[in-house]
Amino acid sequence: MLIACRTTILRTALVVGLLLTAWPGHAFDIQKVTSPSGITAWLIEDHSNPVIAMEMIFDAGAANDPTDKEGLANLLASTLDEGAGELSSTDFQSALSEKSISLYFRAGTDRFRGIVSTLTANSDTAFEMLRLALHQPRFEAAAVDRIRAQIMAKIRSDTQQPQSRAWRLWLQELFPSHPYGRPRDGTLESVARIDSDDLRRFAKAGLSRQGLSIGVVGDISAERLARVLDQVFADLPAQSSLPPVADQQPISDGQIRVIGQDIPQSVIVFGHAGIAWGDPDYFGAALLMQIVSGGFQSRLVQEVRVKRGLAYGISASLFPRDHSAMVIGSTATRNAKARETVEIIRAQWRKMAEQGPTASEITDAKSYLIGAFPLRFTDSPAIARSLAGFQHLGLGPDYPNQRAAMINRFTADDLKRIARRLFQEENLTFTILGRPQDIPAGSRAKSATQ
Repeated sequence: MLIACRTTILRTALVVGLLLTAWPGHAFDIQKVTSPSGITAWLIEDHSNPVIAMEMIFDAGAANDPTDKEGLANLLASTLDEGAGELSSTDFQSALSEKSISLYFRAGTDRFRGIVSTLTANSDTAFEMLRLALHQPRFEAAAVDRIRAQIMAKIRSDTQQPQSRAWRLWLQELFPSHPYGRPRDGTLESVARIDSDDLRRFAKAGLSRQGLSIGVVGDISAERLARVLDQVFADLPAQSSLPPVADQQPISDGQIRVIGQDIPQSVIVFGHAGIAWGDPDYFGAALLMQIVSGGFQSRLVQEVRVKRGLAYGISASLFPRDHSAMVIGSTATRNAKARETVEIIRAQWRKMAEQGPTASEITDAKSYLIGAFPLRFTDSPAIARSLAGFQHLGLGPDYPNQRAAMINRFTADDLKRIARRLFQEENLTFTILGRPQDIPAGSRAKSATQ
């Protein structure tokens, strides 16, 4: 269900309150549970509260959408809980509400997620409704049309948002013939072409056991979870039949592309190829990005906001998708200051590549990345999400306890080497939406420093 949340306020407050106290801060004790049919999940048992949260990740997403029906994965995620089995959309949502069960799905670019949270007393019903949604979705025309209308309204809204539009245009520029260059939600035309049969085909092809990752937290034993895994997932197809997505380097050529739009500020999106998750240098790259753009004391914020007042905020980060690793950043500034802002970003890229980080910057970045990690484990759904994500990335159950060592191992010399690899000033490619002065609309000029 895309927008409506039909649980009562009182019941929702009860479940949320229990979820927020379900992880009191004890050590990571992750069990690897395998069902009789061979389905694997990671589990953290916690019987201190009668709550269970499960997150599942499928190897499917918007990158798998057919070229003429972009937005299919997103529409599927938004309609998968709109009735299943013998239950209509209204009856299905009412059943969830009556039992204080939260069940929903989300489609990303490379992943399709399902999330269920429930009180232990209602968990039999919760897992059965999850099974029905995965195996017997109804995709009734009225429900699909209603959700489609909501998605199309969002698409219309996004096209009017300069930040959203600038990001889409930057991705289109760097991935002109790849699914990463397409809008994840689709277009008004493509979403209008999707019907219930398309949804059924995509669900059957993509919601398979191949690459399935599952994280579970809460009041459930390993023995019971093994049974639940087979109940919910064993009858899914063993293999995905979606067409494979090709790996693709972003086409970053160091140019500035300007799209004219009459708005008060120029919205700037910039970046180039990055370092992939799983690369031995990944955590070193993460440390460097923290130094360059990780907070108020970072180099970009200090140079762009604090010293010159050019923008309220500026950020850049690693963006490691499954088939292409990127660095992407963004900011917004007065039209008269767009070129100056671009040159400052380029200068900071060049400085990091040539000089690397200072000793104090390295110490602060390591402290932040290690210290901030536990903050993602704020409640049971967040922990389940992390467990499924770690598993999907091919990490071991000991990763949370090993992560600090994986970060601390990088020396100053390591980071200087990685900085030369990561910060490719000559390839730093900009999309600017607005009316920037000294950069004509439609231009594709190189920076003045080159």
